[in-house]
Amino acid sequence: MSAASTLALRLTAAALLLALAACGGSAPGDAANPSAASMPTSRGEVWRVDPAAPPDAQVLAFLNGVQRFVLKDDEIYTATTRLETAKAEGAVTSARLAGGLALRIEAQGAQPILVFSSGQRAPLRKYEAPKEK
Repeated sequence: MSAASTLALRLTAAALLLALAACGGSAPGDAANPSAASMPTSRGEVWRVDPAAPPDAQVLAFLNGVQRFVLKDDEIYTATTRLETAKAEGAVTSARLAGGLALRIEAQGAQPILVFSSGQRAPLRKYEAPKEK
């Protein structure tokens, strides 16, 4: 192996180690990451944005991580993050998102609707896991 190859290999290994060290974060739910939460103590309902929802509402939901979420009572869990929710008149629950955007989950008959403060609306459907083959 040439000296240049050895040097390149060492630099690649060092860069990989630095990248791995940078990925080390805090544990979910600790003081450094207060928005992270442990799993809910009991099951909630998994909801997703209806595929027939307007595209602008689907994109906004995806960009804010609420295209699929768990609703337990009035708490919203997206992946490992529990959104800070608040009671809102006429809504099941509401939450603040990044950038000052807010969302509300409203029940219109049997159909829950995700309503963003910017005006986009997306009907929700219960999520069904794909069937095993």
